[in-house]
Amino acid sequence: MSEDTTAPDDTGGDAGGDAGAAGGEVSYGIVEPTWIDSFNVQDSEGFEVARLLYDGLTDYSEDLTAVPAVAESWEANDDNTVWTFNLRDDVTFHDGTPVTAQSFIDAFNYVANPENLSDVAYQGSYIANIQGWSEVESGDATEISGVVAVDDTTLEITLNEPYSILPKVVAHPVFSPRAASSTDPDEPVGNGPYMMDGPWQHDVSITLVPYDGYYGEPGKPDTIQFQILDSIDTMYLEVQAGGLDIGDVPPEQIEAAASEFGDAFIETEIGSYNYLGFPTEVAPFDNPDIRKALSLAVDREAINQAIFAGTRAPATGFAPSLAPGATECANTAYDPETAKELFDAAGGIDGPVEVFFNSGGGHEEWLQAVANQWQQNLGIGEVTFTGQEFAPYL
Repeated sequence: MSEDTTAPDDTGGDAGGDAGAAGGEVSYGIVEPTWIDSFNVQDSEGFEVARLLYDGLTDYSEDLTAVPAVAESWEANDDNTVWTFNLRDDVTFHDGTPVTAQSFIDAFNYVANPENLSDVAYQGSYIANIQGWSEVESGDATEISGVVAVDDTTLEITLNEPYSILPKVVAHPVFSPRAASSTDPDEPVGNGPYMMDGPWQHDVSITLVPYDGYYGEPGKPDTIQFQILDSIDTMYLEVQAGGLDIGDVPPEQIEAAASEFGDAFIETEIGSYNYLGFPTEVAPFDNPDIRKALSLAVDREAINQAIFAGTRAPATGFAPSLAPGATECANTAYDPETAKELFDAAGGIDGPVEVFFNSGGGHEEWLQAVANQWQQNLGIGEVTFTGQEFAPYL
């Protein structure tokens, strides 16, 4: 329903002095992730950790183009079905063992293996469409046929159909290499600029320290401590009290935070959006006119101004506007009259509408605003809300 074009953070502490200085400890607020191991990382909180623990074949530049990481270069055949990635020869895992083309093959097979229960294995089959990946997922094969180690520093990936943006897709952490010694998902062994400093203390903290053998530019802080808190409200209180350096700002505190923290209040464009998904095989949500009506009845810009102090942009498509090639979709403009006509013609909704969401993420206010607009513009009666902590919600 709304696209996060700005993500206000507060850097209330002075860990490490000025912004360009190295050293010191930085504390960063997150809620409890589901996973931090690359084979199953799937949420924003886990990504914050995994992006420091792992380097994949590629990474993203500031303008969201694919840039080298473990792969120095890559090329495709004429129809973009066979991709060759040329790897660096100086990359090692945090245990000191070398990262080779086989390390990626081992990782891909691990993710696709149904016994390992990866929730994001579809990235290799449905998204990247790597030849033989779905056969391993279904249990019909034990090794992915479309990935070949030509030699230690050359990885060849064959796809089932042409795909010109594969170098962007493989920047996802699920395509990171896997160390043979990485057997504990609470203390994964990666190959990125930071490594685990002891196991993940669930619901308490995750602590990272620089990996001395990192091939690239080292990270600046000597220690990054992810403090696990129950909500962004708690994060904000911790920042105000000086117990946390970086944390998200609750929607109702955005204007006050900008005034209170001055230059330490940071707004930056990010590629995420808030949305409501419908159970499209369940009546009445199987009727597209009902779904259109619910969308057209929401004044996204009014919610942006009232709830988010103008720091969000109305979502007009399935990809955030900063994503290259993002296009607008129909039925995202505010049109309460058309919404009411569609809603009534489709038979409306009998009984209460139940909305599920992850609690502690600052969603309560905008969801209540959506419910109010549905009731006002469509005549929907009761709307109930069920909030869950992030990990079980996912």
